[in-house]
Amino acid sequence: MEQANMDLLARQHEIIKQSRQQIQALSARLDQPIAIVGMGCRVPGADSLQALWQLLVEGRETVSEVPLERWDIEDYYAPEPGTPGKTYARRAGYVPGPDLFDAKFFGISPREAQQMDPQQRLLLEVSYQALEHARLPASTLREQPVGVFVGISSSEYAVLTFGKERQSSQDAYAVTGTSTNSAAGRLAYYYGFNGPALAIDTACSSSLVAIYQACRSLVNDECHTALAGGVNCLLLPEPNIALSQNKVLSASGHCSPFSAKADGMVRSEGCGVLVLKRLSDALAENCPVLAVIRGGHVNQDGASSGLTVPNGYAQQSLIAQALKKAKLEPSAIRYVEAHGTGTALGDPIEARALQQALCAGQDRREPLLIGSLKAHIGHLEAASGVASVIKVVLALQHRLLPAQINVDQRTPHVDWNAGLDVVREAVPLAFGPDAPYYAGVSSFGFSGTNAHLILQDACSAVPDRGTANPAAAAPVARFLGVSAKDPAALKTLLTSHRDFFGQEGAWVEASEALNAGRTHYPYRAAFVAKDRSALIEQLEAACRGEPAAPAPNTPAMAWLFTGQGSQYVQMGRALFDTEPAFRALLETCDSELSVHLGRSILPVIWGEAGGLNATEYTQPAIFCLQYALSHFLLSLGVQPQFVLGHSIGEYAAAVLAGVFGLNDAARMIVYRGRLMAQRCPAGAMLALLAGREKADALIREGGAEVSIAVVNGPNNHVLSGTPAVIEYLARLAQERGLRCVPLPVSHGFHSPMMEPMLGEFEQVVRQTRFSRPRIGFISSALGRAADIELTDPAYWVAHVRDPVLFERAMAALAAADDWKAAPARLCLEIGPHEQLIGMARMLPSAAMAQWRSLLQRNDDLTSFAETLRSLYLSGMPLHWPRKPPQGDPLLPLPGYPFARQRHWLPDVGHRAAPRPANDYAVEWIEAPLSGPDSPVHGRWLLLVE
Repeated sequence: MEQANMDLLARQHEIIKQSRQQIQALSARLDQPIAIVGMGCRVPGADSLQALWQLLVEGRETVSEVPLERWDIEDYYAPEPGTPGKTYARRAGYVPGPDLFDAKFFGISPREAQQMDPQQRLLLEVSYQALEHARLPASTLREQPVGVFVGISSSEYAVLTFGKERQSSQDAYAVTGTSTNSAAGRLAYYYGFNGPALAIDTACSSSLVAIYQACRSLVNDECHTALAGGVNCLLLPEPNIALSQNKVLSASGHCSPFSAKADGMVRSEGCGVLVLKRLSDALAENCPVLAVIRGGHVNQDGASSGLTVPNGYAQQSLIAQALKKAKLEPSAIRYVEAHGTGTALGDPIEARALQQALCAGQDRREPLLIGSLKAHIGHLEAASGVASVIKVVLALQHRLLPAQINVDQRTPHVDWNAGLDVVREAVPLAFGPDAPYYAGVSSFGFSGTNAHLILQDACSAVPDRGTANPAAAAPVARFLGVSAKDPAALKTLLTSHRDFFGQEGAWVEASEALNAGRTHYPYRAAFVAKDRSALIEQLEAACRGEPAAPAPNTPAMAWLFTGQGSQYVQMGRALFDTEPAFRALLETCDSELSVHLGRSILPVIWGEAGGLNATEYTQPAIFCLQYALSHFLLSLGVQPQFVLGHSIGEYAAAVLAGVFGLNDAARMIVYRGRLMAQRCPAGAMLALLAGREKADALIREGGAEVSIAVVNGPNNHVLSGTPAVIEYLARLAQERGLRCVPLPVSHGFHSPMMEPMLGEFEQVVRQTRFSRPRIGFISSALGRAADIELTDPAYWVAHVRDPVLFERAMAALAAADDWKAAPARLCLEIGPHEQLIGMARMLPSAAMAQWRSLLQRNDDLTSFAETLRSLYLSGMPLHWPRKPPQGDPLLPLPGYPFARQRHWLPDVGHRAAPRPANDYAVEWIEAPLSGPDSPVHGRWLLLVE
C-alpha cells in the first residue's frame, strides 16, 4: 500500500512537471519577439529608405502646396476657417505620380489597372521593395503561409470611380479596384500567399494595429512570414474642406508636434510595408534583422470626453500593458516616436500620458525623449504608424536620433521638467549586446483605437551569429546573376548594378545577397569574376551589349559520378571554405562515415593526415565529396533526370536516387574499402588506349591473372591483374606501339582478385534497406538502365568484381526516350575534377549534350561558377543559399526598376470651384482644364447651390 502511494505521488509529480514544462513552452511561444527583416516605403520627398533617412538627418520638411495635377487649390481656398465649401489649408504631403504604375510587371491588364485605387498600386510596389530589402525572393514564398495585414481607411478613388457619368465604364474591376479589403487580398493573390489577409481600419492607428495583428498571427503560428503596413492617398479636396470646418488642419501649413506654435495637422499620403518573422525563424533562415518588436498592445479610448478626443488614461493603460508583455520596466524605454500630429489639444494629452506611464516614479538618468516623423512628411493617416516604425528602425540602425524639426519653443501645456523632452538636436545612440536600447511607437485613431509597440535594437536582441566561414586561401571565382521580365528592365538593372558595384567594396557579400535575395526572371545576364574590377568590367560590357533574349528551355540533365582514381589532396576545399551549405553537407556525411571508419575522413581529404590513396580511405573520401556536391546542387534547385556512376560513383548516385540512405551507404562504402584492403591481394591496373581486339590479345598474353576491368570507350580499356603481369603487359603494349598508362592504384579492382572479400561484404550489404530509384538510374555495371535490380544485394556484391561498362552505359543514356525527347541536354560531372567528361566526349554519342564539370585540381571555383552560369542562363530556377548577413543590413542593393505607365480614369480632371452655400445639388460638367498627361482630366463634380 505504501509503495502504491509512493508510485501515485511520483506519477502526480511527473504530471505536474510536464504541465509546468508545457506552460513554460507556451509562455515562451507567446512571448517570443518578432524580427523586422525588411522594410519599404514611399512617402513625400522619399521613395526609398535611404532617401527617408537623408531627409531626416538633414531636417527637411517635404510638405508642399497642392499640386495642380490633383486640383487647383485656388478654387477651393479661403483663408477664413469655416468657410463653406472651402479650405484654409494649402499644404499637404504628396507622393508624385499616383497615376503611374507598372501594371505589366504585376500581370495586370491596362483595363484593370485603370480601375485600381492608387493605394493598391503603392502596396504592390512597396511590398515588393520590402521583400527585396529583406532578401526574400517573392517566388520562394508562393503557396506558403504568409500573412498580409494592411492598414487602410478610405478610398477616394472609389468616389471618382462611381460617379453617375461613369456608369458605362464601371465593371467588376471597379469593385475589386476600390474596395479596401482588396488592398490586402490583391497582395496575397499576386504573391500566392496562403496566410491571413486582412485590411484593418482604425483610422490613424490602422497600420500600427496591422503590425500588432501581424505579430499576433506570427506568434499563433498562423503564418511564418508577414507583410504589414499601411497606405493612404489624397485625391479629393472634400476631406480637406470637411476637416477645415472643425479647424483640424494647420493654417500655417507646417506640422509642429509638441511646439508652442502647433496649429493643427498636415494631411499626407504614402505607403510603408514591413516584412516580419519570428526572431527564431529569422535567425534560422539567415535573414537580416533590422530591429525586434518586443511587445505591444491595442486598446480603445472608450467613453472619453468626445468620440474624437484623445483619452490620456487609455494611453497610459495602453503603454503599461505593452510594457507588461515586453517584460520591461518603464525606465527601460528611452525614446518614443509619438503620434504627435501637431494639434494643440492632442499633443499635450499624449505628452502627459507618456510622463505618467514612463517617467512618474522612475529613476531616470536622462529624460525620456520624444519626437514625431509627421513634422517632416505630414500625417500619413492610415499609414502613419508604419512610417513611424520605419523611422525608429532607421534611427537604431544608424545609431542616431534625428533632431525634431518645427519645435523652436515647446508647448507650455506640458511640464518639461518632469522627465520628458523633445529631441531638440540629433542624439547619438549608445547600445551594445549587453545594453539594449528600447523605443516605443504610438499611434491613435480618431475613433478611439490606440496602439503602441516596443522596439529593441538588433545588436542586443540578436545573439552573436559567429564569424562567417574562413575565406579561401586564394581568390576564387564568384557568380552574379541579374534578371528581369523584359529586355529594357534588364538593361536598366545592369546599369544600376554597374554603378552599385563601382561604389561597393564588399562585392562578394553583395553578389551573394543579390543571388539569394532576388526572384530570377526569364531575361538574364550572368557573370563570373575573381575580383571587383573584373566584375565591373563585365557589367560595363553587358551595358553596351545587345538586349538579352529570354532564357531557352531548361535542359534535361544527367549527373555523372566519378570513380576511384580521381582523388587528390584538398579536393573541394575552396567550396568548403566559401559555401556554408556545402560545408554542412560534407560534415554531415563525414559524421556518418566516422561511425564505421572510426575517424573523420576530412583530415585525410585536406592532407592533414596521410592515406588518401589508400583504398580504405580513398573510397569514403570520394563518396563524401560526391554526396556533398550532389546534395548541394539539389539545395540550389538543380535536379537531374538521370544519374550514372562510374564504379564507386554509383554509391553517391544511388543515395541521390533514393536507392538507399546515407547511413547505409556510409556503412557499405567503408566496409567495401576496408575489406578490399584487408582481404584482397595487391594488384595493379593499366589504361590501354586501344580497340577491343588488341586489348583481348594482350589479355591472352597475360593469361588468368588479368582481365578487362573497365570499358570506357571503343579505344579505351582498363586491364586489371597482378602487379607482375600488368608490368609485363605494359612493356608488351609499348613494344606493339600501343599507348598505355599504369594507374596509381593498390589493387586490381573489378577483377577476380576481389573475390576474397565478397562473402563478408555480402553480409554487410544485406543489412541495407533498399528502395527502387526515384529517378532514371543508368547502371555502369549492367550497361543499361536499372530499376528493381538495384534493390538486390547481389547487384552490389557483383558490382565489386564485375567490369565497369561505361561505354554501354553512356549509349543507354543517349537512347533513353526522355533524354532523346528533351529540347536540350546537359551532362554534369560530380567529382573531384573532370574525368568522365573527357572519356564521354570521345564516344559516338558525344554530340548529344553539353558537358560541364564542377571541380578541378588546384581549384579556384571557376568551373563551378561557370557551370552555375550555364545553368542560370538556361533558365533553371536556381535557389541560392542564404548566408548569415555580413555588413550593413540597410545596404541599398539594386532593386527592380518598375517601368511605370499612366493608368487613370478617363474622364476625371481638375475640379471646378464650388460656390459658397449651405445646400448643394450635384451635377457634372466638362472641364478639360489639364493636359493629356495629367493624372486627372476630363469631367468634374460641380456643387451647385
